[in-house]
Amino acid sequence: MVILKESSSVQRFTFIPTRLDDANQLVIRNESTNEQITKSINVKKQSYYSYFDLVWDFLEEGHFYNVTLQYYGVVGCKLNYHLAHRDKIFCTNQTVETYSINNTEYVANEQNIIFYE
Repeated sequence: MVILKESSSVQRFTFIPTRLDDANQLVIRNESTNEQITKSINVKKQSYYSYFDLVWDFLEEGHFYNVTLQYYGVVGCKLNYHLAHRDKIFCTNQTVETYSINNTEYVANEQNIIFYE
């Protein structure tokens, strides 16, 4: 899962390709509203990783998104959209190091430890 912020600035999406080494289209679907957006992307490679930079101004904080990276081109003598990678995004403005699903909620810590023999 990739964690991105709700922002109008450029953010980097880094992934390890699972099917194809190249992708030129991003299809992103909001799991809450079921809205789908398609964007053209320019994927670059760095060692085993691939990445692209994009302005993710359509993300909403607290929402999960399904991401499909596709390659439009010829693979196996077929000109079509071919799956390159699938992933999931969670949008939050909390910093990753201090991220907690219990943010602004009370969490009781019990110090009682029970040992079974």
